[in-house]
Amino acid sequence: MFTSTKPILSTLVAITLTIVTCVTMTGCNESIVYKRSIGDLNQKAQTLLQQGDTAGAVARLESALDLDPEEPSTLFNLAVAYRANGDLNKSIQAFKTLLEQGGGDKGKLLKSLGVVYEEIGDTLMTKSSEAGEENDAATEKTLKKDALDAYELATQHYEEALKHIQDKAPLEKHVAMLADVVKKLEEDKPE
Repeated sequence: MFTSTKPILSTLVAITLTIVTCVTMTGCNESIVYKRSIGDLNQKAQTLLQQGDTAGAVARLESALDLDPEEPSTLFNLAVAYRANGDLNKSIQAFKTLLEQGGGDKGKLLKSLGVVYEEIGDTLMTKSSEAGEENDAATEKTLKKDALDAYELATQHYEEALKHIQDKAPLEKHVAMLADVVKKLEEDKPE
């Protein structure tokens, strides 16, 4: 008794099409899952930052950055998390990387860099005051000079940011205030 090969051939074609479709769809789903994972990590990091767990936020964002090192929102969030965690040098590096990549709002990035440099200046001024209270004139002088350098970098970034932002008035006032601080430091600087 002879059987036709058509049903077997039809079944093989159907199975092959199913496998090809599954493989193709799996590839698409991996991309969706990949992007979703980055988004989930960013969202979780935001929640952790709001809860005050800056180290946890940094860990999540570094994981997200491992998945896609050029994702601008992840890199921006990581720069913010580094700052919140007190790692100002890493924050600066992340903001600079974003600027180099052209990722994000240039005015916002420049202003953010200015904020970090200003925070460094503030920290150095606090340490300088503490050194003065301990009668350590050499350390106090060095810290004031470093603070002045940080404030000048902050001012440069703020001034550059002004070229790229719409609402200039608040930042212009802040730059003027910071200019007064720099001027006072320069006047107090011993030769």
